[in-house]
Amino acid sequence: MNVSKLTAFWFTPDSEKRKKKPTRFKIKPLSAAKFYEVADDCELVSGNPRPNKTARELLWIEGIVDWENFKDGKEVVPFSSDNFELIPFVTLQELTREIFTVSSLSGAEIKN
Repeated sequence: MNVSKLTAFWFTPDSEKRKKKPTRFKIKPLSAAKFYEVADDCELVSGNPRPNKTARELLWIEGIVDWENFKDGKEVVPFSSDNFELIPFVTLQELTREIFTVSSLSGAEIKN
């Protein structure tokens, strides 16, 4: 993957899409080198790769670059990888899947 294709973009989880001020996460694809690290820490489940704990953490650290309107209760949570533990499980699943998917696409596929 060409580094110029590693442009960050805003991702809105399904659970947030109908809200007036949804929580959005700015994510970006991983570089080819980082994605190889992730691929090394995946297992095949029913023929599909599933990142293990090490791979998921790398996907989050490298792929989640910002967020907006993220709250823990009524408190706004500042962006920091230290606060990733506050992201709900289902949302982390979506983020993991999206970052993994966009990181594995070729430049031509990203354009489409």
